[in-house]
Amino acid sequence: MTAAIDITKEQRKTLLVLLRQFIPGVEVWAYGSRVKWTARPNSDLDLVAFTTPAQSPLVSELKEALAESDLPFLVDFHVWDEVPERFHEIIRKEYVVLQEAKQQEVGLGMSGSGFKECTLGDIAEFRNGKALSPDKYLPFGQHPVFGSNGQIARTNEVLTKEPLVVIGRVGAYCGSVHHVDEPAWVTDNAIIATGKDQTNVRFLYYLLGSLELRRTAIGSAQPLMTQGGLKVVPTIAPPLVKQKAIARILGTLDDKIELNRRMNATLEAMARVLFQSWFVDFDPVRAKLDGRKPASLDAATAALFPAHFQESTLGHIPQGWRVVALHELTSYLSRGIGPAYIDAGGVCVLNQKCVRDHRVDFSKARQHDPLKKTIEGRTLQLFDILVNSTGVGTLGRVAQVMHLSGEAIVDSHLTVVRAANEVDAIFLGIALMLRENDIEELGEGSTGQTELSRTRLGGLLLVTPPPQLQKAFGSAVQPLLKRIAENDLQSCTLATLRDTLLPKMLSGELSVAERIAEETT
Repeated sequence: MTAAIDITKEQRKTLLVLLRQFIPGVEVWAYGSRVKWTARPNSDLDLVAFTTPAQSPLVSELKEALAESDLPFLVDFHVWDEVPERFHEIIRKEYVVLQEAKQQEVGLGMSGSGFKECTLGDIAEFRNGKALSPDKYLPFGQHPVFGSNGQIARTNEVLTKEPLVVIGRVGAYCGSVHHVDEPAWVTDNAIIATGKDQTNVRFLYYLLGSLELRRTAIGSAQPLMTQGGLKVVPTIAPPLVKQKAIARILGTLDDKIELNRRMNATLEAMARVLFQSWFVDFDPVRAKLDGRKPASLDAATAALFPAHFQESTLGHIPQGWRVVALHELTSYLSRGIGPAYIDAGGVCVLNQKCVRDHRVDFSKARQHDPLKKTIEGRTLQLFDILVNSTGVGTLGRVAQVMHLSGEAIVDSHLTVVRAANEVDAIFLGIALMLRENDIEELGEGSTGQTELSRTRLGGLLLVTPPPQLQKAFGSAVQPLLKRIAENDLQSCTLATLRDTLLPKMLSGELSVAERIAEETT
């Protein structure tokens, strides 16, 4: 049964989103004054869910999410088996089904011939990593060291030689999943997962990555993943032959994504090396000063460099160049807005998670309702530079917008830097990327509340060559940056395809996996 209760459509939508996120397929009833329509404006909403004991970690997380939501009333959430028996009959007299039960709902909607219902503990072994003293970290160590956020260092020590999956155990990256197929060390900030008999490790990696493991963590300020919490997560496992086929298909897509990542790292390094040579080490100027011809430059470009240095507030710089505050080089320098989020439609709004490794990741963006808060004058333009402006560990990250597929804005945690007309945007973008550490130091405030004001960012001093030389640099590296953007877009498409294929193959909807497996066994 479904019926109206004394909350708005938007409030009901918020509730359903949270229920589907934390306890999908579990029947949830509303009862009490908001079902009877006798509630006051500040009355609680009473809910009861038919969860199992194994789902108690998810219930705890759901309660925290409800408390932190923007609902204007408290949600009094109970588990049916924990409610005293004498109240069962009272609830049954008048209730509304807020979320209906689905008999085989296990997070992925998986079913099909040869698939078995199980828990992660049935198909995988879990154990914690082991602490490794930092003096064992070596820049050119033979083996990778994995922590909560993937690879963090290298070492000559080995903890495990077998293929495995690393799961972030604690902190911001709790629940992150990484596949390791070489001898490695895994720290105690992560959990090691290996397959039991009839479980393919790479398939296990894809399966774990699809299960939103962070939901099983305990605590909110400092989330913690436990082996016990992982073992009880319900899932369905296909036969080994299908596992191998699924892993092969998805692995092919991931291999191409990894190839694009390595190619982009090389292309970005080439652009940075050129910037470093021209605008940091001043190699062409030094060559001219020594009476040498600048290496690898055509005559027209070489002529743009002076043959002497001058004193400045930042030390010796090429003659005719200037030390300029960032705000003098921009036509727009502003923090974003506090968005009015909606689930669908609206305008793309980027946040701190979207700026990482000098890339703008639109897949982590959310949607803003421009009818509730105007975006006039706020939309991003190609080559805008985004600077993370809040928080320890994230403040100071810089990325440049290299492609736009539609209107987009940023939230209040990001600052948009737009080059002035006479300033080459690519020159300015790479200049700021190379100053991330300096930008981070401009932050103010207490630990955990660090903020970067527009004024302090705008006061950052930059050594600035004449516009013609900036333009020459931009023209030289723009093909590299264009290729990087193309690779990023392709990788995004491949990742979407991979994430779309996984549930279809796990459900048996796609038979291609089985045919490929037959051909390769």
